[in-house]
Amino acid sequence: MPRLLVAVLLVAVLPLAACGSDGDGPGVAGVSEAELEVRRLEAEARLAEARAREAAAAAPTAPSETEPPADGATEAAPATPTAPTRSVATGGAREAARPGTTGLPLAEGGADLFSGTKEFRFCETTRQSTLDRYVGMEVCYEGTLRQDGVRLVGEGRKASENGVPLRGGARRPIRVEGFVYGDYSVRFNYTVEGTRRLARGSADLGGDTMSSSGEGLGWPAGTFQSDAANSSGDAFLFIANPIG
Repeated sequence: MPRLLVAVLLVAVLPLAACGSDGDGPGVAGVSEAELEVRRLEAEARLAEARAREAAAAAPTAPSETEPPADGATEAAPATPTAPTRSVATGGAREAARPGTTGLPLAEGGADLFSGTKEFRFCETTRQSTLDRYVGMEVCYEGTLRQDGVRLVGEGRKASENGVPLRGGARRPIRVEGFVYGDYSVRFNYTVEGTRRLARGSADLGGDTMSSSGEGLGWPAGTFQSDAANSSGDAFLFIANPIG
């Protein structure tokens, strides 16, 4: 028990203990019951006062550094840092993820179409879609392609919709990965980084439709499928003369 409380109890109890009872009446050593009651009440008051002083002394004199603000609002926890999103120069859009070649037939002894890097133009015209507004829409992409053995790898941006050139953020990035086959057909997967989600698709351009000119190579009668509104339709690919 704290020393302060012990002192208070001694002050209250010792005067009573010093007085022996004579066994003849309700009083204690000549002290009336009324006086004993007064002393008991004084002792209780002193004990309560001592407890209050001890509680005040134990309370911190300065607010803790971890206390909430005075108005009771909880301070916001610092945000967890995240890796920055990779951007490209045109329009600030994120770079599309690599599409890979899953689902494409393996090419063995494919045709050597070109060396170095070439510009390409890939257009798709939607014939079927779960969204009616996509049906009949033509979307074209432009970028660069490189052939490495039987593999094709390329990247570019959406260039136009229904013949109308796009600008800024509407020029969404596209990435292409596929194969060139011995019959001059081209098949590739592609990804397009949309404003809300990544769209994935594939294109099949038969070698029997390929044409060659002084400007480059063309496949005018291909097909495509995309998970963007389950769209499918016609595809066209043109690869220009080498640029490097």
